[in-house]
Amino acid sequence: MTLLNRKAGELGLKDAFTFASVAFGILTIVLSLQGIAWAPALIVLAIVADFLDGKVARWTKQDNDFGLQLDSLADAVSFGAVPAMLGILLSGSVFDWVTVACAIFFAVCIVMRLAWFNVQDPKAEKGVYYGLPSPLAALFAVLVPWYFGWNPAITASAFLVFGVFAIAGFKTSKKSLKAMLGPLGIIFS
Repeated sequence: MTLLNRKAGELGLKDAFTFASVAFGILTIVLSLQGIAWAPALIVLAIVADFLDGKVARWTKQDNDFGLQLDSLADAVSFGAVPAMLGILLSGSVFDWVTVACAIFFAVCIVMRLAWFNVQDPKAEKGVYYGLPSPLAALFAVLVPWYFGWNPAITASAFLVFGVFAIAGFKTSKKSLKAMLGPLGIIFS
C-alpha cells in the first residue's frame, strides 16, 4: 500500500471541516477579486469550520497526528496566506512593497506559531494559549483594516501588530479569552 493510500484511509468526518476551512479561505480571495464586498466575512466561516474540526475529532474520537498536521496546514492557508493576500488586494497595495512585506511577515508569523504548536510537548499546560491564536490573529488582521476602509498604512500596521501578537509569549487562559470575546468566544473554548 502506498503512503498516499494509507494516509487517505485516516481521513474522517473531522477532516471535511478542515477542508471546508481551506475552501472558505480560497473563496474569500476569489470573491474579493470579483469585487464582492462581504467576501472577507468568509474568514469567520473558516474560523467556524476550524473550530468544528477539533470538536468533531474529539466527539468521534478521531483525533490523530495526521489530522493535527492537516489542520495546521489548513490554518496556514486560511489564517496566514489568505488574510495576507486579502489585505494586499483590498488595500490596493499590490505595488506597495511596505504593505506586501508586512503581509508576508504576518503569514510567516502564523506559520511559525503553528509549527511551534505542533512540536510542543503533548503534556503541555492545558487550557492556555501563548500568544494570540491564529484564527483570532487572522480575524483582527482583517477586521481592523476593513473598519478603516482598507487604508494601506493601517493594513500594514495591522499585519505587523497581529503577527507579533501571534508569536508573542504572553499567556492567556482559554476561559478568560472566551469571556473577553463574548459569543465569539465559544470558538476558542
